[in-house]
Amino acid sequence: DAFYQIGVRENKRVVLALPNSSDFIYCFFGLVKLNAIVTPLSPDITPFELHGIFHNLTPHVIISSQQFVNKVAFEYPALIADDVVCIFEDPVVATSRRGKFYELQALYSHGKKFDAATADKSQMQPATINYTYRGVGYPLGAVLTHENYQAGILSYMETTGMSAHHKVLAFLPFHHIYPLVGCILAPLISGATVVISKNYTPKSILKLIHDLEVKLTSR
Repeated sequence: DAFYQIGVRENKRVVLALPNSSDFIYCFFGLVKLNAIVTPLSPDITPFELHGIFHNLTPHVIISSQQFVNKVAFEYPALIADDVVCIFEDPVVATSRRGKFYELQALYSHGKKFDAATADKSQMQPATINYTYRGVGYPLGAVLTHENYQAGILSYMETTGMSAHHKVLAFLPFHHIYPLVGCILAPLISGATVVISKNYTPKSILKLIHDLEVKLTSR
């Protein structure tokens, strides 16, 4: 697929900092299929958090908005190497930074021209590095394997009785582990329909639940 064509390979560390959207889901599945190591982050992450995470992670690829990448480059220019691939959800504008820049929508079209690549997977290989605080005041990376995700997905499906007949309303941030497993991976693997809400007011959430007959929510 397109990610493979631009150099994403097994164990490449990829920052995925997109808002709740279908783009987040497409990218996550595409990256995991290639055995890349995904780090989901909030697009609104603070400069303090960025410094600790990027210094620790040294990502090979960043998938986000130009505003996000510019924030990193402005606050801590040394944290983004010249060879880092940047994939923007918005149209690319002129930049003084060296590196490789792509538009996400253009990659979608580009990827349709190729057979999808797949990497051989071991269940014990890292799938994601999720940063959390764990009460220490600065972000720490927690490595989750493919086996961890498989166990979480199967447990969630069994606990909720999730099936292809369900509609799942997802409104918690996708970069957290619980909504990633419970509101994206488990529903899609079970054949359920995922409804993505970008409005978080109680009135809008209740209206969606009523209008779409939602049976499960991320909460």
